[in-house]
Amino acid sequence: MKKKLNNVMCKVLAGAMAVSMMPAVAMADDEVTLTYCTWNENQRDSIQATIDGFEAENPNIKVELQITPWGEYWTKLEAAATSGNMPDIVTNAYKPDRALRKRRSNGFHGRPGGLR
Repeated sequence: MKKKLNNVMCKVLAGAMAVSMMPAVAMADDEVTLTYCTWNENQRDSIQATIDGFEAENPNIKVELQITPWGEYWTKLEAAATSGNMPDIVTNAYKPDRALRKRRSNGFHGRPGGLR
């Protein structure tokens, strides 16, 4: 459980760092809202506890948790990426067989300069 919580915290912090590296669009006192998308309803409480702690230490950054069922998650992310509306933070699980099939169906058969 602690390992999962640490993993979640790393992702939340990575998203916050990404926002902090953006060009100075918002002033220091402006509120920033990040969206965190995941599929695991069973982790809602631990993720929300991590978000609450993060927000307490960063009062100008709010994190909106969006939980989408597994069966719809990847379709939602693909649609979001296609439309340019990706969440700021996503839970990602690498599915090598699925990813490789998709890449190959799009004409990709290896990594340039890498393993094939």
